[in-house]
Amino acid sequence: MMIAEGKFSPTPEQEGFFELVRGGNFPWYSLRTLDDDHSPNQFCHALMRRSLSGEPEEGIINSNYYEYSKNLFLDVCESLGLEVRDIYRLAFNNTTYSPQKWVDPHRDHEFDHKVMLLYVSQFDKGQTYLMDEDKNVVHVIEPEKYKAVVFNNCYHTHTFCLPDQLRIVMVATFN
Repeated sequence: MMIAEGKFSPTPEQEGFFELVRGGNFPWYSLRTLDDDHSPNQFCHALMRRSLSGEPEEGIINSNYYEYSKNLFLDVCESLGLEVRDIYRLAFNNTTYSPQKWVDPHRDHEFDHKVMLLYVSQFDKGQTYLMDEDKNVVHVIEPEKYKAVVFNNCYHTHTFCLPDQLRIVMVATFN
């Protein structure tokens, strides 16, 4: 299930980019819908959206920050000793405190892929849970700023950070 885990050491330029992402001038878009009263406060900056076909093909570039973020993602994968052929999705996710137990367990795609998470902010709680086919927790990932983890396509979810904190992660799906 888990493929790789390690601490990423950003360059000063990459650290400056992460400061932009964590700051007040980075564009975030709400994932909450008007008819979804139970959805937690979750925001996303989709650098590359999923393909509309649902097939294993490169996604749709959606942000002026894509090229820089793609190279950053490739640097993270290289630091973990992983090769990347295709990128299906690349985004920054930002969730805030919620009293809910966790977000709905999910898979990012229905086809075979890998998921990379890079924790970009420092926060408490907000663990990531990897699950089996019956959605039983089989592995818990403790968050840590600049920790990178890669896992195979499986059900996963996460809990929420404490009030007045932000849980910001870079997420990529790829093969």
